[in-house]
Amino acid sequence: AHVGRPRSGASRRARTMGPLRAPVKDEQPNVTVETGVRRSAHRAGFDKIDIEEESTQPPSKAPRGSKNARSRGGVKPEVNAEVQVKPEVIPGVKPEVKPETPPARVHSPTEQIDLTADEVPAEVLPTNLFAYDDISPIDNDVGELLTAQQLAIVNASRAPNAIPVNGEILRVTAAAGTGKTTTLVEVGKCLRVRGHHRVSYVTFNKAAAADAATRLGPGVECRTIHSLAFHLLGVGTLESGGGLLDDHALQKFVMKTFELDIERTFKRGAPTFTQKRTRAFWIVKTLVNNFLQSDLSEKQAFDIRHQAIDMVGPSGPFKSALIYYPALKHYKELAADPQKKGSEITEWEAKEFYRDCVERLWKILKVGPGNSGSGKYTYDSVMKQAQLSKVQATTRAILVDESQDLTACQVDWMKGQTGKGAKAKQVFFVGDAAQTVYGFRGAKSEHLMSLQNTRDFDLTQSFRFDGNIAKVANAILFAKANSPQRGSFRPYKVFGAGGDASNPSKIFCHDDPPFNAAASICRFMDTCAGLANATGDNSNDTKSVTILAFTNVALVNAALQLLAARPGIRIAVNGGASGDSSGMGKYRKLVDEIEHVYKLFTGEATTLPASFYEFVDDNNAPIPFTAGDSPFDALRREVQAREINKYDLHVNLITLYAEHTLAQLDMFKLNVINAKVKPGNCDVLISTIHNAKGAEWRNVFVMNDLAQMAAFSVDEKSVVKDERDEHGGFRNASIGGSKIKEYEKAQFAWSDKGNEFNLWYVAVTRAKQNVCVPRKFVDVPDAFACCLELVQKPRVVSTNGRSDLLLPYGDETENEDAFKSVPRVSYLTRLDAKKYKANAYAKPAPQLFDPAQLMKIMDLGNAMTYFMGGAMVISPV
Repeated sequence: AHVGRPRSGASRRARTMGPLRAPVKDEQPNVTVETGVRRSAHRAGFDKIDIEEESTQPPSKAPRGSKNARSRGGVKPEVNAEVQVKPEVIPGVKPEVKPETPPARVHSPTEQIDLTADEVPAEVLPTNLFAYDDISPIDNDVGELLTAQQLAIVNASRAPNAIPVNGEILRVTAAAGTGKTTTLVEVGKCLRVRGHHRVSYVTFNKAAAADAATRLGPGVECRTIHSLAFHLLGVGTLESGGGLLDDHALQKFVMKTFELDIERTFKRGAPTFTQKRTRAFWIVKTLVNNFLQSDLSEKQAFDIRHQAIDMVGPSGPFKSALIYYPALKHYKELAADPQKKGSEITEWEAKEFYRDCVERLWKILKVGPGNSGSGKYTYDSVMKQAQLSKVQATTRAILVDESQDLTACQVDWMKGQTGKGAKAKQVFFVGDAAQTVYGFRGAKSEHLMSLQNTRDFDLTQSFRFDGNIAKVANAILFAKANSPQRGSFRPYKVFGAGGDASNPSKIFCHDDPPFNAAASICRFMDTCAGLANATGDNSNDTKSVTILAFTNVALVNAALQLLAARPGIRIAVNGGASGDSSGMGKYRKLVDEIEHVYKLFTGEATTLPASFYEFVDDNNAPIPFTAGDSPFDALRREVQAREINKYDLHVNLITLYAEHTLAQLDMFKLNVINAKVKPGNCDVLISTIHNAKGAEWRNVFVMNDLAQMAAFSVDEKSVVKDERDEHGGFRNASIGGSKIKEYEKAQFAWSDKGNEFNLWYVAVTRAKQNVCVPRKFVDVPDAFACCLELVQKPRVVSTNGRSDLLLPYGDETENEDAFKSVPRVSYLTRLDAKKYKANAYAKPAPQLFDPAQLMKIMDLGNAMTYFMGGAMVISPV
């Protein structure tokens, strides 16, 4: 299996990615074989080579540190005198365990880990196992086996009277499948042994809090972070509702409360109901996105003088003014249109209007004595009030799980729990910024990374998969660390300690588009079944395949194609079956509603029934869809403008299937929804990547609806080159040389924001044994191989007399002749990777590089291979 790229109609062969070497002048490039990983100091360039696979799995078997460890036969090891834990004696306090492991370092948010340094030593993960013996008073599970990393976190817990006077924040970066829950269970036990009568556990998800309550045992109070805020503010219970407003109810309340204010913003004629509803929506989004989910104080958000003094910038004192961006864009466009200019308030007036409305709305939603007493509030408004009021939990230790899913407001509130003096607390932030995927609800990785003066710990030994899948994960982690996203997480390397050494995991790839993957899925299913039969394990778990996709429309389409290809196939849905927001609930609601939306598509109707409450007026009467080329087009625009995401699936499916929509959905209803196949008894399980968080499956097929990975840029720098004459003097004494352009390093040209590449990481790390990745992943090693081919290609002289490099993929390249006039510049990789959009709003740019830039990209490829620990073998499915 050699490094290379397939032509059009890719040949079905395995490929590896390894360090490459550029040929010496006049030397014919040879194909060589190299064992292990070449040190980066020897990486002078590139060559096509094979590399023996070097596993990133530690030499010894993993202990119990995850939910599957007992089945792996984890055994308590002999602990000799050299590694025996010695308790530290503190009068009146349970002894703290001090293992022989390096102390955690204080990490600066701006500190970066150099993944491409020439002399980076080979990273060795401690594999010694330790047992601590101070939990025997808690339960009979004495001497729980932990890795050195897990034990270091457990031993960082302190007795109440040993907590620093200003409290302490501990940040744990927990990679996929690294026994995070087991670690938290042991931290909870150790805290109670050391004198904590109660410990608080908080997380965002209600199901996760309920699961933690069953696993963390007595003495650990498990709540969602919203539930904790409601409890401490005395706002009653989440279940009772009361004056609790959901998104739709809040918009109706704002529409009614600010209707006259909204009407005054129109200077030419009275606004329509739809226009007023849109402005009410902008007020709500400004409140939620720009204030409730932020860590801003009331003064920072609403005090104009504060903004003018402390937040002045190029846009003036209103740079940080509260206004939802689409609203701001609307007023900018009005000002630029001569016909519409003056029909509404100006951009400056709009900023003041929305700031004023949000401030008034915030005062209405505040609860408790001395506030409005309106009885109206939302989940986010109560959370914001808890943050601003700095209400404190009554426990001295708080475990904040899945902390990468928190908003800036929630992170600020939790870090403020540290307290002082006799009320000082330990706050554990446990999560992974590389797995942040809920940016659409305000969770961003930079919130977790903004924590200052933390003690940092890592969990990087995964019990879920072995070294082969770890290499796929590490390729993504390396790319993220060598991109504009490098500051959004703490770079790390995951070590595969799971699986069966006699049956290593396998990586496959498919080249199918997002909506035509049935053939590849069927081949992957057959391959997994064959591999299972070869081991003698014929259980359903070893043969079933989980399909992961970014969008629901890709999943529905895959299910329908599989039903057509293999009638009778058993398809289940991940994410639960009860409630409209569950996995099956969303699809059930879809098939119930799709006929009404389809009538807009055919023109049979111009309105939706009143049950579509987002599209009715104050009298509950349906509003006609008229603001588009057709009623369906008007619906699509409104769904997008008002971010009514639950109708994205309806719109996208009808766009995909057109006149066949109802027939296709009838088939889906009959064979998937009504069949009620359980996940444990299915041939195929479908799930969005978001719903897959925290789960794991033996065989995973990743759909091709994720972002393109193979996009590169090369940083430039200007240096002064000495130009001396024949006497040794400078030709230009006043300058001493001339400035020339040099290339510093290459990186992946990803956007500096967004969760697209975190979705890649989450998707591939759900697999335990076999994973099938889309072509977009394989484009990365192919791009590096293409660099080698371009550098080695002989130059030809074009008709204009300039030296050019031959273009690769001559049979696929668009407008090849257009680039023949560009001297020494070439496309980098295959057709679907030649263009990238580093910014979602920017136009695609071609991947064009000169030879010096190609060499820097090859250096990046060598560094990636070195970081992964050897070749990554990928076989076509």
